[in-house]
Parts: sequence; structure tokens; C-alpha cells
Amino acid sequence: MLALAVSLAACGGGGDGQSDNRPPAPNPAPGPQPDPTPSQPPAPAPVPAPRPPAPAPAPAPAPAPAPAPAPAPAPAPAPAPQPPSPPAPAPSPVPSPAPAPAPPSPPPAPAPTPAPAAEPVPPPTAGVCVPMPASALTVNVKDKGAKGDGQADDTAAIQAALDEAAGSGGRVWIPAGTYMIDATVNACGGWGQERCGLQMRSGVTVHMSQQAVLKAMPNGSRHYNIFHFNDVENAHVLGGHLQGERYAHRIPADGQLGEWGSGLVMRGARHAAIENVTAREFWGDGFYVGGGSQNVKFCAVVADKNRRQGMSIVDVDTIVVQDSVFKNTHGTPPQDGIDIEPWGHAQEALREHVKNVTIRRSQFINNAGRGIGMVTTYPGQIENVVLEGNTIIDNSIGLGLGNRSWKTRITGNRIINSQYLNISLEPLATFITVTDNAITGRPGASLDRLIVDEPNADGSPKHNTIANNRLDTLAAVPLLPPDAAPVVAPAPIPPAPVANPSPTPAPTAGQCAPMPAAGQAINVRDKGAKGDGRSDDTAAIQAAIDQAAGTNGMVWVPEGTYLIDPAKRLFMRSHMTLRLSDQAVLKAKPGSAGFYDIVRFQQVDNARLVGGTVLGDRHTRQGAEGAWGTGVMVAASSRIVIEQVKVQDAWGDGLAVTQDSRDVRLCNVVAEGNRRRGLAIASAQDVLVQGGRYHSTHGVAPMTGIDIRPGKDETIHNVRITQAHVAGNRGYGIYAGVPYEVSASSARVSGVQIEGNTFEPNYLRSVTLERISGSSIRNNRLWHTGLWLTDTTSGNTVTGNYIHSHTILDQGTANSVSGNTLFTP
Repeated sequence: MLALAVSLAACGGGGDGQSDNRPPAPNPAPGPQPDPTPSQPPAPAPVPAPRPPAPAPAPAPAPAPAPAPAPAPAPAPAPAPQPPSPPAPAPSPVPSPAPAPAPPSPPPAPAPTPAPAAEPVPPPTAGVCVPMPASALTVNVKDKGAKGDGQADDTAAIQAALDEAAGSGGRVWIPAGTYMIDATVNACGGWGQERCGLQMRSGVTVHMSQQAVLKAMPNGSRHYNIFHFNDVENAHVLGGHLQGERYAHRIPADGQLGEWGSGLVMRGARHAAIENVTAREFWGDGFYVGGGSQNVKFCAVVADKNRRQGMSIVDVDTIVVQDSVFKNTHGTPPQDGIDIEPWGHAQEALREHVKNVTIRRSQFINNAGRGIGMVTTYPGQIENVVLEGNTIIDNSIGLGLGNRSWKTRITGNRIINSQYLNISLEPLATFITVTDNAITGRPGASLDRLIVDEPNADGSPKHNTIANNRLDTLAAVPLLPPDAAPVVAPAPIPPAPVANPSPTPAPTAGQCAPMPAAGQAINVRDKGAKGDGRSDDTAAIQAAIDQAAGTNGMVWVPEGTYLIDPAKRLFMRSHMTLRLSDQAVLKAKPGSAGFYDIVRFQQVDNARLVGGTVLGDRHTRQGAEGAWGTGVMVAASSRIVIEQVKVQDAWGDGLAVTQDSRDVRLCNVVAEGNRRRGLAIASAQDVLVQGGRYHSTHGVAPMTGIDIRPGKDETIHNVRITQAHVAGNRGYGIYAGVPYEVSASSARVSGVQIEGNTFEPNYLRSVTLERISGSSIRNNRLWHTGLWLTDTTSGNTVTGNYIHSHTILDQGTANSVSGNTLFTP
């Protein structure tokens, strides 16, 4: 009856299993089309003569040098009110093409970004888990020649600092900057041919600035890691970022991709602590603990967008993980937030053991596998595990305890909206106590399926206790943010703006957005916008947009969080640009409207939206009905550019293009964590999707990354998708065609070109074509999910694609399928 949960928990994890036994997602049903044309404010009155922008205030002296670029496009998570935690990383600076605001003095000539200026060395400090250094010795990596400029290889310089501080009880200081690390330069033991960059030393604390990034150089190695703790003790890391290379990973000549590129690996570490460190976008795991490690702690760490696991725990006695976040794991199985999986090898010398594990007050969000998974094989054993006070949201399975999980206490957790099961206790998961948890299932879920305790095959008793748990479903309980979020809120929101916001920058051209013609520049602060995350800024920003209408001018939205009433919307106007600081967020006010958008282009010509974040209300919505809340809507409009914009957590679609819109370009757009579709194209001609990421769509069918699907009497023609990254969507990566419920005589899709993109696992096929002709799929790279041309397709071309661990299913007629590489390891 419950083979679904068994197969998922049994897939490989902390060891080296690569089988994807995750249960299949249900066939997604097509969702309803976007809402009809809303009423909008009347067009603005004739625009008055441009007035010069208000003089900018003199900038306050900076207390510290400018931060180096952060490794990920998402803003750094902000700390939640409880419990106290070390300060979160500073937000990343404005990336090109939107340069950072300059002082009011004449700007200097453009120049390459220099390495960060020398940062004062802070005094020795202790964290919550990292102890005070035992000696006053501090070695600055800059004194060893490290550049931190994002270009030079700083591996040797940082290693020299570690070697000098070894055994001293002192520390190594890494100031702000991006330090490139050759994560394959050393042979570091472990499984197979493990390689590493930095070899940690005993008696050393590495103290990193919160603006410091150790970034792995692109490589094709199956095994690598930035930090390797091999047989060390009293070794600690406090602060900073570890940045992987999953989006730049090279395919080796033998086609063996591997799954073991990690941020920080412990093998035989003793009395070690990692605190306030972020590990993101690694080819394998963010963090890995094995090799018989003892007495280790991970406090206030973040693992985000790693390919295999947020953290693997495979061989350790006594580990504490607290106040941390593990989210968006997807790419290759098991895809868990934390996977506890010792290898139960028949030979004692090779057998791994896990015991005395505490995981508390942490968050597990949107992992493609389990929030927390536990499994091993005979004669392995997992024992004495405590999971308490955690928040577990939007995972395939919330908590999955598999074979030979023993003596585990699960108490005081909040588990919300798991796709299959919320708590699964598989056969041979024994002596488990499940008490005082609050579990909210998906809409319509059966309450007796929220906690499932499967019997042992031989009928022997399991000695499990399940009592005093609160069970609800989303049909009865609105989906609200966790009421005890430990460190990071579900939606990363930049901090409130400083008292003196940056002056309005000069207009610039983007990759797709042209240089604005001469026109006025209007700062929304001059119209009364607050950007404090509390005030309703809809009217103030709309006033600025209306003033810029028809002038070819620019509206500037500086750093801050601006609440937008989605029932009123921000209506874009023709011949203008709305440009957001990369630390600016347009955030939907919580509401229950059935149809809404945050930003809408309605019958607009020649307009641009550039930069910043548009944040939906899926975690704050008042009610659980409908699926049509959209971040950015383009309707009946032409010559539209949307560039460098992140659209996240919309109740329905991240972005939508409809009502016969024409000449629409989406360049380097990120659509992530939206509920229905990342990008929906319903009625349009001449659409370009260039670069960007379409990730982690989940919640309500069809859950596609990019959905090209007309309704009745609608036509889609000439859509080109190139250089995009599509991954982790619970439906298809890209769907293009006419669905069966729409008459093919009244709707048509043609001229779709899908070229040069990268697909990592999506739950169904990476690309599916249905009732479509005259389209092409060329020169893409696909992992673990392949291509499907249904029996209603004809006259399409599929060539030059590299498909790893999957196939092309061509059921159509007269499709040209040739010159593709299918690799099966």
C-alpha cells in the first residue's frame, strides 16, 4: 500500500547511491487561463515639462568597505525575530547592467571592479557554537597574497594562512571579497578519488567576513570540496559564504557526472563547529559529515540550491544541527534537506554508524526529496535521533524514516504541505516517538495519511508511539508563514532601506533593454514611497509611473521593501522604464483576491521593467482558494522588455504573457518558487526568453517551469528560449503545445525554438511537445529527465542534444530526431 514512500526513502543518499526511486508526480492537469482584462486607472493627464530630480543628500561615511559580489542571484536571507542569531549577510550589490548609485560628485570613468579595500581585522569573537579562540594569533589571508578579486586563484594563499595558524588556537581572518578556490588541487582521500581545495588544520578558527565568498572554480571532477576537515580537532569556521559551481560544472570526457562536489566535508573531525556559514549551488552536498567524526555542531548555517543534499550525515557520534535552513535541494537523488544515511557494509572496517543526533529549530523548505530523511541497510543502524521544533514546508516527504532507524524522538515540529506524506515510518523504523507535532496536509488530503506507520513485513512489533499530534489540511487552514521561524523567513526579503537612500542613478542600457531616450528620472521616494515593508506604497509608485508615461523617462525604486496592493496593481505605461535597485522588493500585501497581478503591462507599448524582486504572497496569503495570482502580467502589449528581475512565491504564475502580446523579451529573469507556472505564454507572437532560471515551481497543476499553452481561439507563434536553466519543477520543465481539452482547430502553437538550455531534473519530462509542428529542440543539455514528443506532434526537429540518464520518446509522425547523444552511466 505504501510502496510510494518506501521507494523514495530507499534511494541512495549519504553513501553513494544514484538511483532515483522517487515516486512519480501525478500527471499535471492544465490550469485555468489568466484573468480577464482588469479595469485600470485612466491614462495619465498630459505630462508636464520634466523637472530636474531632487538633489541627493550627501552620503554618510561608510562604516566598512563595499561588499564583494554575493555568489547567488537571490538576496541573502534576513534573520527572523526568534531565536537571536548572528547577523545575516549583507545584500549583494547592484549587478550590471544597473551600476551601484554614485555620489552626487561627477562620476569617474568606468573601470573594472577593483578588489575590495583592506578591511579592518575585527577582534577575536565567539559565536553561539564556535568558541573564543584560545590565542591572540590572527593570520590575515591578504598578508599571504590572497586577492579576493573574483579572478585570481587564492587557494595557495589561504592554505598558507591555515598552515601558519595550525595548532596555535588562533584564527585565520578572511576579509570581504570573492576568493576563487581550486577545489580539485589536492588528493584528500574519502570515497573514490576525492579532491579538495583547502585542508583544514587542528586548533584553528577560520573567521570570515559576512561579505567573504569562497567560490569553487568550474571543474569536471566527480569529487571535490572547498573545505576538507580530515582527522582534525578543535577546528571551526565562523561566517561567510561557500559558493559551488553547479551551473558551470563541466561534463567529463567519460560522461561520469558524479554527485559529490561539496562545500564543506568532515571526515574524522572532532570537536568542530560551523556557524553562520552559507553553502549554495554545489554539485553535490552543501555540508557532509562522515569518517567517524565526533562532537560536531552546525549552528545558523544555510544550505541552498545544492544538487544532491543540503547536508549528508553518514558516520558520526554526537552532532547538533540548530537554527539552520536547508532549502531548494534538487538535481540528483535523494535531494533531501538533510539525509542521515550510514553505509551498512558487511565488513566492519567499512561500516558507517550514526548515533546521538539532534536537529532542532531549523527550517526545511522546498526540497525535491525529503525535508529530513533517515535510512540504512543491514547491519547498519541509526539510533538516538532527536528532531524537535523544526519547520518543514513544501517537501516531497516531510520526515521519512526508513530501514533500521531506531530510537528517534520527533516532537514539536510543524510540517506543512508535503507532496506525498508528512511523516513516514517505514518497516524496521522502530522505537520511534511522534508527539506534539502540528501537521497541515495538502488540500483534500486524508487525515489518516498525514502520519503513516507501516508494519514490519514479518508482523513483529515496532514499539512506536504516536500521540497528541494536531492534524489539519489546507482546505481548512490557510497557509501562513511559520509562527516560530528560527533563522530565515521563507521568503528572503532585503532589509529596510537606510535613512538616506541612494540618489537616482543615471539611465543605462541592459543586455536587452536599450538605453532610455532622453527623459526625466523620477525617484519614487519623491512621491512619498516609504519602502519600509509596512506602508502601502502602491499609490506613490503609480504616481511616479504616471508622471513618466510617454516621456521615455525612468522611474527609480531604491533599496527597500515596498508593499503593493495586488487588487489595485501597478499599471505600467508606454514609453518609460521602471528600474529597481537589486535590493528593492515589490511585495504583495497579504490578501485573498482570486485574480491579481503585482505589476501589469496592459495595452502598453515600448516599456521596460529592470532589476529587483517581485515577491508574491504564497506564504502570507489569507485563504487557500484559486491559482491566479501573478507576479508580472503582460497583456495586449508590444515592445516589452523584462530584464534582471526575480519573480518569486507568486500564488499562481510568476510571469504571464497573453492577449496577443508581441515582441516581448525576458532576459536573465529568475522565476523561482511560484505555485502554478514560472512563466506562462498563452497568446503571443515573437517572444524571446534569454538566460535566466526557471526553478522549483510547485503547488498546483501544471507546475511547469515554462508553459507555452494557448486557450480557445488563441495563437502562439515564434517563441525562442535560449541559455536558460530549468530545474526542480514539479511538472514539466517546458511544455509547448495545445492541450487536449482545447480544440486544435481553435488554437495553434508553432515556431517554438528551444536551444542551448540546461535542464536538471524536473519531476516529469524536461521538454514535452503536444499537438505542435514546425518547432525545434536543439543543442540542450538534459540530466535525468528527457524529451517527449507525443503522438499528436509532426514536423518538429530534435538534434544536437546531450541527454544524461534518460531518453527521447518520439511518438509523433514525421519528426526529425537525429544527432543526439544519449548517455547512460
